[in-house]
Amino acid sequence: LALGALGLLGVSAQALLSYSSTQSEITSREIHRTALEREYADEAKAFDGLPIDPAVVRSAMAVKDLLEINTVDISPVLHRIKNVIGGDIVLEEMSFTHTPSAKLLATGGSATRGGLFGNFGANKEDEAGKVKVSFSFTLPDLLPLEQKVIRAEGMMGALKAAFPDYSVILVQQFSGMARDGTMRGEAGQLGGGAAGQPARDLAKFELEGAPLK
Repeated sequence: LALGALGLLGVSAQALLSYSSTQSEITSREIHRTALEREYADEAKAFDGLPIDPAVVRSAMAVKDLLEINTVDISPVLHRIKNVIGGDIVLEEMSFTHTPSAKLLATGGSATRGGLFGNFGANKEDEAGKVKVSFSFTLPDLLPLEQKVIRAEGMMGALKAAFPDYSVILVQQFSGMARDGTMRGEAGQLGGGAAGQPARDLAKFELEGAPLK
């Protein structure tokens, strides 16, 4: 019985020492954390005197990173279009639009992590965003309308072959000719035309798809 009592006292003493050591470590870490929090608060006071809020600077840098990551090169698309159109075609106007990747906007790029505009449910195919190119062109005035229409239809086939993954639309046929053979438009307004200038007989295409590399 005496030996048992002595063993119990030994175990109790060991547990007490272990508990005391743990408490000492906890107290030490709490003191260290308090010191770090005080140091952080003191260092943070330096931002109070800055003319610009650091949060605004971070937000501006995030937008800058987003724009840099999401910038696309349009030259590959233009190069393919140039290879399709013939030498007698005159481009009258061209516009280019790049719609940013919904996935990139949702994640905000590597700089923002949390996202700038929320999650739009982007998928793998949407990572590069979309480009849309619109262009209008004319053919020699002496070329018969029938030949102009045939050329435009042929160009649509060539564009679809050159851009197999793109949506290719013939938005406007020459002289307002519809694809079923009917015509539409108003006298003096076919193809547009600025005030005091003769109307230009135009055909217009729109192409849309992922950026080319």
